[in-house]
Amino acid sequence: MFLKPKKKIKVMSFKSFNYKTENTVFCIGAGPSARGFNFDILEEKREEKTIIVVNRVMDKIKHADFAITCDTSILKNYFRHVSFSGIKIAAMYEDFGQPNAFQVLTRNESFDPNIHFLARRDNKGLSCDASCIHGMANSGFGALGLAFHMVRESELKRKRIVLIGYDFRNHQDYWYNNTKLGDKDFPHNDRQLNQFMIASHQCGQEGVEVINCSPGSRLPFQISSLSQVRYL
Repeated sequence: MFLKPKKKIKVMSFKSFNYKTENTVFCIGAGPSARGFNFDILEEKREEKTIIVVNRVMDKIKHADFAITCDTSILKNYFRHVSFSGIKIAAMYEDFGQPNAFQVLTRNESFDPNIHFLARRDNKGLSCDASCIHGMANSGFGALGLAFHMVRESELKRKRIVLIGYDFRNHQDYWYNNTKLGDKDFPHNDRQLNQFMIASHQCGQEGVEVINCSPGSRLPFQISSLSQVRYL
């Protein structure tokens, strides 16, 4: 799906791609609790893991299977420029969340043929409809939504998702480059936190186990330590 200048982007559904996995899915965010973690541990029994990275984490964990963004600025200014051996997923609204965004984004530009555009809807909780994922501009939630589809569609007896770097706290920075996110609270955090609350309930109903290896995280999932990652 190579996009030539001015060619309209087709936002597709989860069902359009063969994203099904029979592995535990690891979602890696940018929260500072992951600082100092040896990500090479994820290479142990690699064939038993599916790894999804969020936004710029893609540049640090090149061996991941998928990288996802729900952020149009990340897509335009970063995602399409960085080489990555896995599949890049841009989970976007049909109009990219703003008027004329298709035209602005595609004018005189081409996209990495490895970018898959996945349909996203601004609905509550995780989507049980495989035609899309839910969420706002929180790429970490987008990764969870993608992982949820993957394990939900699988034949695994134990459907498990592991979160790393999912702190969801104010006044934080990123584990990979100490980028400060500012000194003020983020008013959208409460709304996004509510999305994770709903997601936690849904995962329980669907028999999907979510283990959050992000010490100090605000998210409502079972907390474990980073030292336990190699055993999951």
